[in-house]
Amino acid sequence: MSIYISMFVEGALSFFSPCIIPVLPVYFGYLASGSKKVDADGNVYYDRLKVFITTCFFVLGISFAILLLGISVSVFNDFFSDYRLILSYVGSFVLIIFGLYQLNIINIPFLLKERKLNIKLDLNKMNFLTAYLFGFLFSFCWTPCIGPYLTSAIVLAGTSGSIISGIIHILVYILGFIIPFLLVGLFTEEILNLINNKKNILKYTTVIGGIIILLMGFYMFYNTSKEVVSMQKQIVNTQTSTDNSNMSDMERFGFTLKTNKGNTVTLSDIDEDHVVLTFFRTWCTYCKQEINDLTLLAKEYPDIKFYLITSPNMNDELDEAGIDAFMKENNWDIEVIYDENNMVHNMYGISGFPSTFFFDDDQSIYGYVPGYVSYDQMQNILLDLQN
Repeated sequence: MSIYISMFVEGALSFFSPCIIPVLPVYFGYLASGSKKVDADGNVYYDRLKVFITTCFFVLGISFAILLLGISVSVFNDFFSDYRLILSYVGSFVLIIFGLYQLNIINIPFLLKERKLNIKLDLNKMNFLTAYLFGFLFSFCWTPCIGPYLTSAIVLAGTSGSIISGIIHILVYILGFIIPFLLVGLFTEEILNLINNKKNILKYTTVIGGIIILLMGFYMFYNTSKEVVSMQKQIVNTQTSTDNSNMSDMERFGFTLKTNKGNTVTLSDIDEDHVVLTFFRTWCTYCKQEINDLTLLAKEYPDIKFYLITSPNMNDELDEAGIDAFMKENNWDIEVIYDENNMVHNMYGISGFPSTFFFDDDQSIYGYVPGYVSYDQMQNILLDLQN
């Protein structure tokens, strides 16, 4: 939630960029041109509702352009999953550099250059379609200026762990960006007068935005480093374990972790029982369907131990309280194992959710299924496992 709040704030601060605020009177002069009216006394006024609707189409154009940039990154989710740690490190350094740039500590010349599109629109005949195209085309002109904020959103979207999660990141940023536009469209004269009288606030919004980007860069770097350290520890443990060829699979891939029910599960201590271990995330749509099926199967197969496993606060996952509430909300009573440092996920090579491992009663791995398993397919696997 803190990441989403930060991205929303970054979107709002993008509105206060030096390339947007000074030219707002020009933009809204065009947007209001189609609603200009003259009363009987010759006084000029504008239809507030029509200006607002025109502004809505304008921000739809902006939103679509930014969303295209975000989706273009999110569709390469498999690539980001394979190289997530490397890209997280690179992304953290990019955010730190942009944060320093926003604070005027370093200089990035190409962000200071103006970009223009050689496309002509008849802005004096403003209608809803023209307003949409106006927002779509001009948003590309703004991208160099709002680059630090937009890059922050795209980097976080690309390393969020799923396409849906990445798109949500971008949409939160867009929401923060367009709300000020909508407010200006609704209260055009009042807000533009306020901005003209308070131009000195721009320097403060720039500083606040720079600090937020910098903190998010350090936060990403810290989380990635913590995960790398846990992986290194696991590699050492695995190398030590594989020296003993007499170990069972449960011992070789074993762990001792706490659960949402206050218990501690040691995998290698589970003897003479079949075990189903499903890696999941609360934001994963197919995980929810599979957990629902597993809940039904757990009642049908009481001799099989079913466990879910997730990593609180990792890869956009909820904290322990949120995961517990998620399970209670859906009336799922399967025990959830907390892999706090993502160590077990790395040991098992998990790159997608859900992923399910099946252990035989002799502590050997019976099989592994990446991705969603339907109820009927899961039932067939369990029957084979017992036989």
